Amino acid sequence: MPIYELHCQSCHRDFETMAGINQESIACPHCRSTETRRLISHTHFRHADHWVKDMMGAMHRSKERDQLKKEAQQSIG
Repeated sequence: MPIYELHCQSCHRDFETMAGINQESIACPHCRSTETRRLISHTHFRHADHWVKDMMGAMHRSKERDQLKKEAQQSIG
């Protein structure tokens, strides 16, 4: 169930609640009014550059490790 941020039109307070996606009227926990409206919540996204640094670095280390394994196998056999 998603968490929704709501604003009560009666007491003018904001609150959060877990509710079903099809639940239309949600009562205010402060005044019990059902005159509420959903607010747009803040979201957070990671910057793509962060992914590039982390993932590309890991891929580079993996390629180095594969190359070392390959060289070790060639020197043995």
